[in-house]
Amino acid sequence: MPTSRSRDPQLRGLDLSGIDIVGEEWGVINIEAMAALDPDLIVSEYWPLEDGYTGLEEGTGEANSALSDIAPVVGVTQGTSVAAMIDDYSVPAESLGADLDAPAIASERERFEDAVERFKTVVASKPDLTVLAVSPTAESLYVAVPAGAAELSDFVSWGLNIIEPEPDPSFPYWETLSWENAAKYQADLIIYDDRVGTTGLDQAEAQPTWSLLTAVEAGAVTNWPAFWLRNYTAYADQLDNLSDVIETTDEHLV
Repeated sequence: MPTSRSRDPQLRGLDLSGIDIVGEEWGVINIEAMAALDPDLIVSEYWPLEDGYTGLEEGTGEANSALSDIAPVVGVTQGTSVAAMIDDYSVPAESLGADLDAPAIASERERFEDAVERFKTVVASKPDLTVLAVSPTAESLYVAVPAGAAELSDFVSWGLNIIEPEPDPSFPYWETLSWENAAKYQADLIIYDDRVGTTGLDQAEAQPTWSLLTAVEAGAVTNWPAFWLRNYTAYADQLDNLSDVIETTDEHLV
């Protein structure tokens, strides 16, 4: 996992008893501990920009080879749509014995489809709304490139107007702004990376220039489920939350 089990949003509500944890820090996996488990198969996610598996994006080559030396590695490729990735996950899931026709799965799929339709309707009712997706740290404000995040790409395809920053050529998921330049982009709504809970938001609020963003001053700030949505239930929940926020956001704030 890319962060500690207590902070990882993908693990909320899951029973982890009896499961061995081999990493709780981004880019750090205990290869020896994984090998000791003697798995028959490793299921991961491949990130083409880094040519690496989840958590090992910055450790290509030797680190990724170490996984395949332990067991065959399968999984889906990180793409431009979470909805499509969930469908992709159905292939290995079914081959490993999942019943994709189970009533609970069908019900959650239907709920997700309803959430998407509601999201499209709410977004269409605010045609002038602009959104800025950010990941604040103590040192910098990272502005997300929508095409680099599968859920943001989904939102855009469903009509949401997310501001396009100027990506850093060496790290094309983001444009990195110093806090002195935090107000470079203005939007009606700001959504922040929630992978570490509200820590990023707390760090932003400690910066005087954060308040120079019009949406911040108006209180138009909510979470962005960044890079962790991988099932219908969580996605439907997050879409409904965002729809609720958009319904009450002033589309003419800037």
